[in-house]
Amino acid sequence: MNKTSKIGKKRSLSMMLAFALVFNLGSLMIEPVKVKSATSQDFVESFENGFAGGGWRNINFNNTSNPNLVDATYTTASAPATIPDGTQVFLPNPLGSKTSSAYIQKKFPAASTGTVSVSVYDNAANTAGFNQFNIYNSANATFNNGYVSGSNNLVGLGTSSANTYQIRNGTNGIYTNTNVIRTTGWHTYRFVVESTGTTVYLDGNQVGTHPSITSFDTIDLGDMWTTSATYSPVYYDYLQVNLASIPVATLSAIHVNGTAVSGFSPSNLNYLVQVPSATPLPTVTATTTDPNAAVTITQATDVPGKATIVVTSEDGTITKTYTVNFTLPQPLQEFFDDFNYTSQTDPALAQHNWMLQDGIGMRPGDRNLNWKASNISFGPGPADSAFPSETDVMTLSATATGVPSTSSEAQIREAYEKFGDGVYSSRVYFTDAPTSGPDMKDKIVETFFPINRNQYIGWSGYSEADFEYLPNDGWGASQSSKVMYFTSWGPYTLNSAGQQVNVSKLSNSKIQSYEGWHTLTIVVKNGFNYYYIDGLLMATHGAPAGGARSPMAPAFNLWFLPSGINASTTPRTYSQGVAWMYYTNDLSAFGTTAPTNISATIDSNVLTKVNSYKAQSKNFVDTIPNPVVTASNIQVNSTALRGFAPDTTEYNYSTTGTTVPTVTATATDSHAIVTVIPATSVPGTTTVMVQSSDLVLNTTYHINFTVSGDWAVAPPVASVGNGAFVQGFNVALSAPINNGAAIYYTTDGTTPTTSSTPYTGPISIAGTSAPTLNTIKAIAELSGSTSIVATFKYATLPLTPQVVAAPTISPNGGTFTNGAATVTLSSAATGAAIKGADIYYTTDGTDPTTSATRILYTGPFVLTNTKTVKSVATFPGATTSNSPVSAIFNISGAAEQVSAPTATPSAGTYAGAQSVTLSSTTPSATIYYTTDGSTPTTGSTKYTGPINVSSSMTINAIATATNKTNSAVGTFTYTVNPQEVTPPVTTANVTSAVPDGLNGWYVYPVTLSLSASDSISGVAKTEYSLNEGAAWQSYMSPVTFSQDGEYAVSYRSIDNAGNKEMPKTVSFKLDAIAPTVTVTGLTDGTYSDSVDISPIIALSDDMSGVDNRKTTVKLDTHAVQQGTTIPLYTLPLGLHELIVTSVDLAGNTGSQTILFQTTTNSNSLNALVTRFANAGWIDNAGIATSLQSKLSNGNLEAFINELEAQSGKHITTEASTYLLRDAQAILLSSNH
Repeated sequence: MNKTSKIGKKRSLSMMLAFALVFNLGSLMIEPVKVKSATSQDFVESFENGFAGGGWRNINFNNTSNPNLVDATYTTASAPATIPDGTQVFLPNPLGSKTSSAYIQKKFPAASTGTVSVSVYDNAANTAGFNQFNIYNSANATFNNGYVSGSNNLVGLGTSSANTYQIRNGTNGIYTNTNVIRTTGWHTYRFVVESTGTTVYLDGNQVGTHPSITSFDTIDLGDMWTTSATYSPVYYDYLQVNLASIPVATLSAIHVNGTAVSGFSPSNLNYLVQVPSATPLPTVTATTTDPNAAVTITQATDVPGKATIVVTSEDGTITKTYTVNFTLPQPLQEFFDDFNYTSQTDPALAQHNWMLQDGIGMRPGDRNLNWKASNISFGPGPADSAFPSETDVMTLSATATGVPSTSSEAQIREAYEKFGDGVYSSRVYFTDAPTSGPDMKDKIVETFFPINRNQYIGWSGYSEADFEYLPNDGWGASQSSKVMYFTSWGPYTLNSAGQQVNVSKLSNSKIQSYEGWHTLTIVVKNGFNYYYIDGLLMATHGAPAGGARSPMAPAFNLWFLPSGINASTTPRTYSQGVAWMYYTNDLSAFGTTAPTNISATIDSNVLTKVNSYKAQSKNFVDTIPNPVVTASNIQVNSTALRGFAPDTTEYNYSTTGTTVPTVTATATDSHAIVTVIPATSVPGTTTVMVQSSDLVLNTTYHINFTVSGDWAVAPPVASVGNGAFVQGFNVALSAPINNGAAIYYTTDGTTPTTSSTPYTGPISIAGTSAPTLNTIKAIAELSGSTSIVATFKYATLPLTPQVVAAPTISPNGGTFTNGAATVTLSSAATGAAIKGADIYYTTDGTDPTTSATRILYTGPFVLTNTKTVKSVATFPGATTSNSPVSAIFNISGAAEQVSAPTATPSAGTYAGAQSVTLSSTTPSATIYYTTDGSTPTTGSTKYTGPINVSSSMTINAIATATNKTNSAVGTFTYTVNPQEVTPPVTTANVTSAVPDGLNGWYVYPVTLSLSASDSISGVAKTEYSLNEGAAWQSYMSPVTFSQDGEYAVSYRSIDNAGNKEMPKTVSFKLDAIAPTVTVTGLTDGTYSDSVDISPIIALSDDMSGVDNRKTTVKLDTHAVQQGTTIPLYTLPLGLHELIVTSVDLAGNTGSQTILFQTTTNSNSLNALVTRFANAGWIDNAGIATSLQSKLSNGNLEAFINELEAQSGKHITTEASTYLLRDAQAILLSSNH
């Protein structure tokens, strides 16, 4: 390596030092301590000899003609006692003579990769200076007493008025707060510049990346833009530059069970490896790029599971962690949509989980434009030679009118994020000009992309892979050509101005027209995105933006770039067509190396599948499992919840004491979001909600805590836990701890009472295009006692990410000599950020974003000591305001306390309702009060006029005034007892409410429940009578009536003052017994078929009576008229069944069944001959005598022969049939 000469202070290799950190706990000063460096430095500067010979240039915006180092100088006069190296340090603006810029610049002969580090002494009290340390390539950010404008051409680290250290992105000055709070003392800034981008470290911890800075030749340090001539100083010392010498902490290979991992790249940190089974566990080995780097491998303990490989550079300054995720063989998963819908309102779209963006204020593009669901239509589209019979085309339209408020765009996206590594393919039609109206070259973007919802800005799981066609460009690949962009996104930060910073992003472009039909394919595999158009590879993206870090969902949109609409007011419409979309997780045809042409493999397979589904008229296929939204484990006080099962959501847990148990939970799906909302008291309910990452699906668990002997009414619970959602839903309220409790609620933020809306059914939460916070407050009431208020907050959001505007502190700090300062916090929406739903603050110096001591702002608060107030605003599902705002309140003197409120009339016992007035002798005091026994705060109900006290009540109140301490609590207890002349009110409920029989009769036991209320003295007892008040019985619990009868139950209640309620009556009729059926003239047994039967039927019902219309008599399933005589010879020989069924007027059914058997013998056969002869069925007496003679002689064969000879002649066919049947039966039995 050719090294430049060490222009600054030179050292031998043995003296080369890097930094470690030592924390001085007494002063909280962080001091760099030198340790041996792994490489020599190409440039070292300790400012021991000033700036002489160091090649430094003074940059002075206010004094450009002075080449000398006038404002940017060095000194030791006021430097900290401990200096990293030598005795001299660089102090920008030492005389406080600058109110603009005072910094120095060093430029190296050529741009290179490498490392840069510098020690910086930060005085955390310095909020006037703008001290920065920047690096860049002068070819991209050349300046002459000023920078060339740019948003991604520079990266820096430093301080300003914020209380955190800031990353600078670009010469345009886009600043992003890190999560590191500023502290007074020495710190180390370090930049590692590689060909893949720059990583920024603060005191050894990574705080940012910048993928666009891949080389540098220039460094700046100093006060870039001071806002005051006097401020606390900042010092720089011990600058080290290693050009093209980068500590290496990468791998050159990963093997699983001895086989190299497919698709390995040193820059790709995440891999997905499929193993055939969970046993034996896979073994991971790794090879480091630098043989001297250290590596630690943690093997997977299960499959599915993961192994991690931690690589540390030889000098210990760089650490990278590789992750190998193991999965078992997965079944084939497919998704196909032919977009065969009738319109954008077709219910099948929602059934297939497509979401159409509708409304304003959503990204991408200008947030003032309208997204319209009606801009998506379905039907025939442009002809496609590859699919000549295609008739089902989805068309996205966007209209430009020159005015954002009347222009519109279109987006459709799958709601469920469940698509991972695999093939994403779609047939898309691009256009180069409007389909109607003049071509004003508006900056339109036509797209296809998989994406996931950014759970929070900077979320490591964020993934997006875009095809974006710009027929009029607008992003800089050309001036106005037609350009296709291939862009992969990883995590990014969204600042309060709505700008994306700290972006992990890779992008390529192809300048040419793509008008017409094209097959777009994205192959996502092992941390890489491969983009293909009509089978040809267009771009390959790996780390830091490639791959699916978490499940995604496919989407299409058609939108305009910000400021991309031409001013012409003549409307013009652009369109994009989509014929079909297909996804599969089958990557077997892709191979281990990305092919340059997939026409014969991946694309061919896709087209085969698409054509097959079309041939089968399968317009929609989805075999991908939906996200799992169950808990895998719930623990109470670190012990597994007894009886827990993922599909069971309600649990009762008996505890002791009043401390709410601690509940923790994990989700079955690692991508799911788990929210635990602790109970506010015991009895009470802790809610656990598991949500899919797309905020569409959720499961809510309730752990209902009770204490033995504590009968306090617990607050209601909701069927859905608090959180953020992207679709509308219904919320059901219940009182699982107090069954039967009434629930009252509000939706306007006010405190509910028993006069509020009674809960009768689910409450609808509507989906909205703009971020909306829906608040439900509810109480439960049982036997005159009410619970504390339960608050449920539901934020409905668009899918596009949102950031919350920073809150405002009023006053913004200052000096207060009267001993107190009243502070008010507020949040308001800006053009790029939404209004906060909640504001948190601290006064102890901690960061309210994460501090355990942060306080939820509910109203103005008073400071009585010097404090720094720091505050952030939040909104469920949106990014917290970027950095805490802060204000210093210097307070001295003795504070005046506001006089406590007084009440008129005074507290006491009254015979009637009272109108209570509250007041304070302190002028302009504001009073806040409660009536539920709680201590009032400035977040309690504000007193605005007399309080109506119609029943016994305790009012607690405080008074507040600006810059005075809050008053003591005034407590006023009123007992209202108007000599108690009003009796209780009792309500009767019969179960079931509607008779379960016919004609107003019950046929099952009836339960009578009585409930009583008395708002003054209370209910002493409730009683009932079954004999019109002749005798009363005490009502203790619901009474069940199971005996038949017609009841008239009287009931009443008596209050504690002895007032008796006038009796009321509830009537009902119970007939639970079926009618009685009696049959005579026929019994179970055996009968000769020569006789007749005449069944006699008697029906009776002692209660409701028999409904004769419904009586049935059936013999062998045939209806028989009552009173009918039945000759048994007409029945077949054998077993018979007579069933008589009766129904009473209440609907009860009774029946009797008689089983009997008909038989024959010679005597019965002889009797039948006589019967048939007497009936004329045998018309010749001689024949009858002959037949009987043969029977008496036992000559059945001759009997049968004569019958057959005379049948139809002297013996009727009917008679011969019966006689032959019996004779043959006798003959058959005699042969056996």
